Amino acid sequence: MMRLIACLILSLSATVLAAETMTSSPDIYVKKDSWSATMLAMRDRYQALLNDAPLRFSPWSATAALKAKGFADVLFPEQGVDLAAKDDKGQPIWKIHTEWADGVEHHLSAPESSATYLFRTISVKADTTITAGFGSDDGIEVWLNNKKLHSINVGRGVTPNQDKVPLALVAGDNRLLVKIFNNGGDCGFCFTGGIMPAVDVWPLLVKDFPVQAAWLKRDTEGRLTDWLGCTKSVAADKTLINRSLSALGQQGVLHQEMAKLEQDNVPATDPRWIDLYLRVCQVREIKADVGRLNTAALRRAIEDLSSTYKDKYPRAPEFLKRLDELEVKLADLRLTLDRGELINLKLLEDALALQRDALLANPLMNIERLLLVK
Repeated sequence: MMRLIACLILSLSATVLAAETMTSSPDIYVKKDSWSATMLAMRDRYQALLNDAPLRFSPWSATAALKAKGFADVLFPEQGVDLAAKDDKGQPIWKIHTEWADGVEHHLSAPESSATYLFRTISVKADTTITAGFGSDDGIEVWLNNKKLHSINVGRGVTPNQDKVPLALVAGDNRLLVKIFNNGGDCGFCFTGGIMPAVDVWPLLVKDFPVQAAWLKRDTEGRLTDWLGCTKSVAADKTLINRSLSALGQQGVLHQEMAKLEQDNVPATDPRWIDLYLRVCQVREIKADVGRLNTAALRRAIEDLSSTYKDKYPRAPEFLKRLDELEVKLADLRLTLDRGELINLKLLEDALALQRDALLANPLMNIERLLLVK
């Protein structure tokens, strides 16, 4: 439990003593006066690197879900893509999706046994080959410049980089077509362009912001570039926040704050997203530590010490009274955390103090010298 207090002191500190420029990753990392400011500055620098990259990706365009007899059914987008085409009612067949960021899973609204087609161009100045990562729920087929490169009919949930496909790009514009076939249930896709600059800033983040870096690494599964490369949409921010919110249970104030950010169309560049993620992580961490407070076990220990040592353990009534009061407060505290609200940390300090006092009052601990051998 001592780890709890140390972690909270670190995680609840919003500022650092001084800002300094780091040198291990000079193109990406610069330490600012807070963790959220550092993260947004790093994202800006990463985007600058992407803008200087020799490849350009157009936004994705997609059809609605098209009824198909099966995975192998050939539908009209495979005969040629015309983004200006309209259906029999004069409505556009293709819809542009500027909100779809690379490296992030995207849900597709598709019924059972249907195919959704995705299209974009990749522009390069000279012939080059990249390895692109595709994820799909369920089956997927990939064409580059009208040549089929990849086809797999599989039932699975989507995650990044399930399939790696080499894309031999020629100078100029290259036409990338993807089919996602839904066997049933959910449907979605993910694309990673294979040109994300290599970034290894974890040692720097751990050095400057150890607690926050640990939370971020867990929630991104170490794939920080997924978040860094997502500035045109808030998909990556929502994914981070939702992974933390899932540990809190019922809907609460933090859920409402995220809904308000969405309702107000707050952009991904706004620090309120990353600040909300930090607060959710703080509540999640406190709730986990509160969950490890085993008051029933502590009560049994106090009662056993009182029964075994009697007069040599005279503070048992005091400890039990303090424990009774603590258990009542802990019940309210757990409800507060379930609602997503931060709490007064003094209660946790009191719980630690009671645990320490009661167990160290054990007569067997009344010794003059203690030898530790490692």
